[in-house]
Amino acid sequence: MSALRSILSGSFSKVEVWGTVLFITLALIWGTGFLKSEYQWSKNAVIAPPVDFGVYYTAGKVVRLDDEKRIYSYSVRHDPASGRTIVLNPQMRPPRPDSLFAAYDEEAKSNSQYLYPPFWAGVVAPFTTLEYKASSAVWHGLCFLFGVAAILCVVLCCTSEPYEIAILTVLGAVGLHSSLPMSDLLLVGNIGSLVAFLFALGVLCHERLPKLSSLAIAIAVFIKLTPIAIIPVFILRKRVSWIASFIVWSAILLFTSIIYLGAENHVEFLTKVLPSMSDGVPSINNKSLLTIIGALFEGQFFSESEIAGGSYVSSSALPGSIFKVMAAVSYIVLLWFLGARKKGESDLGIELYLVAIWSLLFSPVVWRHGYILGFAAALFAWLHPSTKEVSKGWLLLLALGAFLAFSPISALVSTLSPSFGLQIVSFVLMPIGLVIYALFYIFWLLGTRSTSS
Repeated sequence: MSALRSILSGSFSKVEVWGTVLFITLALIWGTGFLKSEYQWSKNAVIAPPVDFGVYYTAGKVVRLDDEKRIYSYSVRHDPASGRTIVLNPQMRPPRPDSLFAAYDEEAKSNSQYLYPPFWAGVVAPFTTLEYKASSAVWHGLCFLFGVAAILCVVLCCTSEPYEIAILTVLGAVGLHSSLPMSDLLLVGNIGSLVAFLFALGVLCHERLPKLSSLAIAIAVFIKLTPIAIIPVFILRKRVSWIASFIVWSAILLFTSIIYLGAENHVEFLTKVLPSMSDGVPSINNKSLLTIIGALFEGQFFSESEIAGGSYVSSSALPGSIFKVMAAVSYIVLLWFLGARKKGESDLGIELYLVAIWSLLFSPVVWRHGYILGFAAALFAWLHPSTKEVSKGWLLLLALGAFLAFSPISALVSTLSPSFGLQIVSFVLMPIGLVIYALFYIFWLLGTRSTSS
């Protein structure tokens, strides 16, 4: 942001010029690749409909048309050794043939299970009053708009100048909609851009409009649990009014959801579906750090057809256990780091986006389109006024991080060879990009400590 202001006013440094040039160049590179991939995918749209939206649509039909409203269709397996009934990991598995979900999946043909909180199925239900293709078109248009709205919220956090808001929003929207995560999202019709918008809105409004901010975060939590990771940060910062509003909004949303969808769906989600997903999915497109631990333990990544067909069975629970310990320890250390800091008035937004990056690295399942939230965090780092003195070294690192995390480079590398070593390289590129931004945020916060102490 400071670079753009300097350039437009005629006073600028070499670092600011190169930073702006790098950003625009990367956006144009991504844009070219995006247009090509969109053309290729559009030819296959009838053969391969958007899977994620198909799941939402079918769940919405169950809610709207069936009295039982049983939206979950997980499969179980009896373990003779322990005598327990185990819920199989539902990721990428088809619904049970005898389930209500399978019966209502004829139109969307998603052939996948609904894995989201019950509340989201109720929100999607009105979409099912339209035919599937028309509803899908409406949803894809909304996904595009949610992405632009997320970028606008990030920009508004960093500047109040109208010309900067306009130019930066356009540049940011070009970058986002040209990125690999957004391309994936539009392909499958995922809710990632909506979650990113709600998160960015929550960060934007947390000071002046805490009730709106807490409502945005509450809705984000009720459609995708991951944003709940930021709630302890508000507790650490003793934002009592924000926390009180969040509790009230959450209670209203939960009460409404239970009344509309029944308590049984909520119990099933919390006790059956959610725990069964905690072991992750050993697919190269799942960019959680859990995936690399499992792949190294198994000596391979598993194809999506192997996972969906049920032929993949983990040889040990050890990778999942290691990852859960890593996630818990890293989260505790992160909260300790944030709690030990002196509280600058402008620090909370920085802290929230750092926790967002952590959630992308340490959630059990983070598909590539989930990195849209990471894009918002990266843009926040680029545009925030307090980063105007960033060194040339950090500038180049941030450009590299953006290229690794959001460009198609990781997907291209994975096509070069099926060798496990190259697949490992392909996998780690996107997480490494986010790690660069996580380190920048940490040093950024350490810098604000020194200036506010």
